[in-house]
Formats: sequence, structure tokens, C-alpha cells
Amino acid sequence: MKSLPSPRIKGLTHRFWKCMLIALIAASSMFLSASAWKPAETSVKTKSPYQAILDRYRKQISDSSWEDNVLMEDVFYDMKRLRNRTGGRVLGSDLYRDQIKTITFLDTLEDAPGDSWCVSEAEDGSVLAWTEKNGRLYDLYIAGEGGVCAPENACGLFAGYDHVEEINFDGNFHTDYTTQMQYMFYACYALEDLDVSDFVTTDVTQMQCMFAWCKALTSLDLTSFDTCSVRDMGSMFMHCESLVFLDLTSFTVTSKTNTAYMFNNCPSDACILRNW
Repeated sequence: MKSLPSPRIKGLTHRFWKCMLIALIAASSMFLSASAWKPAETSVKTKSPYQAILDRYRKQISDSSWEDNVLMEDVFYDMKRLRNRTGGRVLGSDLYRDQIKTITFLDTLEDAPGDSWCVSEAEDGSVLAWTEKNGRLYDLYIAGEGGVCAPENACGLFAGYDHVEEINFDGNFHTDYTTQMQYMFYACYALEDLDVSDFVTTDVTQMQCMFAWCKALTSLDLTSFDTCSVRDMGSMFMHCESLVFLDLTSFTVTSKTNTAYMFNNCPSDACILRNW
């Protein structure tokens, strides 16, 4: 026969659970009081060092401007060196200009892959470039947070990209501080369409051979170009052999402006509107 617990043991058990219940109630009250407590105005809330780094990074991104993202100079106009491949590299890389099919400018570094390389004038990573395979050629991407600022000297910047079919600026390439644009698109043989309507040219002084040998271009919208400071337009459209229409009525040309051979070897029936 199983023995029953003595009254003393039974009483101790009741007191034990009563004490545990009281302790739980007290603890709950303290927790609720603590959660309702607000620090005094003089108390200091500290951040983890990781949070501080994240905040600093977010501020840098939010404060970033295309004006800080200056593309490196990549001056080139020597077609002889391009043909024998002793020159004509793509922005300091191992690729040659004739290996590029399209060029696209972006206003974010979010999609920059691990194999992208720095192409900023300051060498600070503010402008990155990368390529993606496109058949036997490559698509070139150039990006900066908020856009990319063109270098002051953009001479030959896109010259000799003779297989490039598209250059997509999309409002992400800013020329506000550029002073030299000679040979800029020289010998872009395959380029059929080019939108430079967002270009700011107020301070540009040199435009000679800017579109020379763009043999596939049929038209250009240059109505936004301010040429008040331009001193040299020589051979600017030379060998634009497919050009059918060109409106240059917004151009300012003085007696001191060099316009020699400006339309040399353009189609004789091309409609070219000008005021000089």
C-alpha cells in the first residue's frame, strides 16, 4: 500500500509554489516598469561602431554628386597606332577599342561586378568600368553614383571605337566642365545614331574632327550646342558619308573660327542648315 505524504511535507510544497508565484509576479512588474522607463534628457545613447560606419557610408552615398565622379582622360587620335595595336586601349585596361560593341553610362555603382576597374581621375573608385561579353565583342559600362563627369580634356575619348554601334549617355554623362572635344568620336565607323543633346559645351574651345569619319551617322541633333567659345571646328564632320541632315543654326561662328574642311567628303545632297 502506497504511503501518503505527511501534512508537513504537503505544507512545505504549497509554500514553495506560493513563493515561486510571488517571485514571478515581482519579476514581471520589474520588467514592465523597466520597459516603460525613458532615459533622462542627459543620458547618452551609444552606437555600435558598425552602425557608425553604415551611417557614414549612407551619408556619403546620399551626398554624392556626378561632379565628384570625374572620368579619367583617355586621349587618343592616332589611327596608325590603333591599326597596328600599339595604342588604343580601353580606359587603361587590357582591352582594345576595336573589341567594344556598345558603351553605356550608368548613374549607380549598384550593379558593378567584382571584376570592374577604377576609371576615375582621382583614382578613388568613384567611377568604375566593366565589360560583358557580347558575341565576339564586349559591352562596356561606365558608372558613378549620380552619373559621370566628363574630363576637362575629352580629346579622342571615344575615338577609334570602330565597332561600336551604340553610345548610350542617357543623361548620365555630364560635360559641364569640359573644354576640349576634338577627335571625341573620331572614326566611330559603325555608329549609326548618337544622342548628344544633353551635352553642355559652353566652355569648349576645340571641336576639330569631333565627328570625323563617323561614316554611318545619318543625322545629329546639335541644336543644344553653345559654340561661343569654340575657336576650331576644322574637319568637324569630315567623311560623315551617310549624313543627310544637320541643323547648325544654333552655332556661333566668327571670322576667327577655323571652319576649314568642316564638311569635307560629306554627301553633296546633305541638307545642312547654317547661318554663315
